[in-house]
Amino acid sequence: MEPYEEREIDLKQLLLTVLARWQLILILALCGAAAGAAYSALQRTQSTVSQEAPVPELTYWEDEAYYETMDALYEQWIREAQEVLAEGMPEPLAEGRSAIEEADTALQLLARIETAKTARGKLTAPEAPSAGGARSVIRYGVIGCVGGLFLGLFLLAMYYVLSNRILSADEMNRRYRLRALTVLPDERHTTGVSGTLQRIGADAVYHRMAGEERLQVAKANLSVYAPDIKEALLVGEMPVAEMEEIRKALSARIPEVQWSVAAHINENAASLEMLKNAENIILTAKVLSSKYTDLDRMMQTLHDWKKTVVGTVVTG
Repeated sequence: MEPYEEREIDLKQLLLTVLARWQLILILALCGAAAGAAYSALQRTQSTVSQEAPVPELTYWEDEAYYETMDALYEQWIREAQEVLAEGMPEPLAEGRSAIEEADTALQLLARIETAKTARGKLTAPEAPSAGGARSVIRYGVIGCVGGLFLGLFLLAMYYVLSNRILSADEMNRRYRLRALTVLPDERHTTGVSGTLQRIGADAVYHRMAGEERLQVAKANLSVYAPDIKEALLVGEMPVAEMEEIRKALSARIPEVQWSVAAHINENAASLEMLKNAENIILTAKVLSSKYTDLDRMMQTLHDWKKTVVGTVVTG
């Protein structure tokens, strides 16, 4: 029999844990809004360029004096060519061929002049951004902001689920079928948005207490779960310094019990030696830091060694 149950993720606690990282979510939302606004502006620029009339291939056509002179000259060429054609020629003389070529060229140039006139009439000075363009930027900005918001929520949720970290003491105790002694505060998350979210989460009953009151709860629970306890061994997959802080806090409130620390029992021979002679085991863990993969191995070792866990002390 496995010494633990399959993990059941508390969706409410997962959401509260994700929302506690609101700064990161806000940054992603702002990045999404900026990306949406930039996309809208780029689309508007490309649309404006595509709607502009093509510039005719007429050298210096925008010069008024040159334009009018060439227009008159071409019309004169056309009249001369038409006169040559109207006379009729029994044979295609060289001069006649030249006149026909000039007339054909003149007709082509006149067509190009008419194209230039039409294009000139369509070209206008750049317009100031319209209200519709501003609305488009705002619309895409809002869409990008919402997209960034949901992307941030999704990525953080996947991170906490796939990293296999504990989300709350309640979740861990249900998984391992253990009893909670107390939940000690993490000073980094007791105020602000994080503190507010903790007070409505799975461990809310502890987060509404002061630090000293939480230690008093641990003493009361210990007196019920192990009334004759004289020694207790704290085991856990946490840094030794953090476990020492827990030991000092418990020793100050429950001095009648001799507290010891055995960290990383699966990796430390000295910790295993301490575990061998221990009778009362207290499991320690830290929310969003301790991983179930590490705790599973530790619980398997305790199960194989037929050690009973009196209760848990979780920091977070």
